[in-house]
Amino acid sequence: MEAMVGAMLLGVAATICLQLLTLSTAAGRAADQRRAAAREAANIMERLMARPIDQLTPETIQGIELSKEATEALPEAKLAIRLDRQADDRPPSTRLTLTLAWQGHGGRPAAPLRLVAWRYGDPARAVGLAQGATGVSPVPSAQETLARRQWHSNGAKELKP
Repeated sequence: MEAMVGAMLLGVAATICLQLLTLSTAAGRAADQRRAAAREAANIMERLMARPIDQLTPETIQGIELSKEATEALPEAKLAIRLDRQADDRPPSTRLTLTLAWQGHGGRPAAPLRLVAWRYGDPARAVGLAQGATGVSPVPSAQETLARRQWHSNGAKELKP
């Protein structure tokens, strides 16, 4: 009788250990997928941000695909990139939203990974526009900035031209 109770307890303990091992493996797999998705999204965003702003168009981002490693690590992965132009900003800006979705453990969708970045227009062009209106650049040159820092570090209250 004692042997049967001991064997039953051993069987229950083994079942619990097996279930915990299964859950641990699934959690590790999900974490690996999330890391792979984050790495892939960061790489894509970095490539996008390295482009000149005038090359960030819906046509140029359509050709962006996931790497071979990401497609192997993320089942049924889908990449979506959205551009939102903010023309009323000075300088003009573009908001990039990158969304990466995939199927998680058991065929259930994993929580999508989303990255957002802002890209601003060429400040030199914005300065050129401002100079055309006033004749003076609103953005100080590097020499002017250095002079202001030196002036302030010497205890002066105001910068006199």
